[in-house]
Amino acid sequence: MINRKSAFTLVEMIIVIAIIGVVIGVVTSIFMRGNKVISHSNIKTDLQIEGQKIQEKITDICMQAINIEAINDEEIEVKSYSGEDDTEKIFIIKKENNDKNNLVIKIQNSKSDSGTEMIISSNVSKLEFNVENNKIIKVHMILEKKSFSYDLDFMVMTRNK
Repeated sequence: MINRKSAFTLVEMIIVIAIIGVVIGVVTSIFMRGNKVISHSNIKTDLQIEGQKIQEKITDICMQAINIEAINDEEIEVKSYSGEDDTEKIFIIKKENNDKNNLVIKIQNSKSDSGTEMIISSNVSKLEFNVENNKIIKVHMILEKKSFSYDLDFMVMTRNK
């Protein structure tokens, strides 16, 4: 009688390697999709947080306004007591007319002052102001980043009018 030793055959080894390859392929695919979903949700969250900060900044300036003038649909001039020292300042809130999509707030001490500009956001693709009765400001803006967009609509009513 021939004594056979128990061992793996070549066919069994090929089957095991094929199964391991399929499992690794499926797991890799799941992780890649998961990373893509997380990346997309991070972009959306960033836009929402940025929109909230813009809304808070514009609300802070406009609630203490003495006078509000709509220069055009994308630009307003606000005389306000907002700021650290509570002196009357002129705030010009506008979207730059270039390809950078910047939302800019220009702060001046007087009309003749050149002022300082602060870039609040670089993701604003659309900005509209609607001033009603020099008292209510309706703001509509769209923030865009990497083919994702976030619409933001809010209204500010001045306290000092």
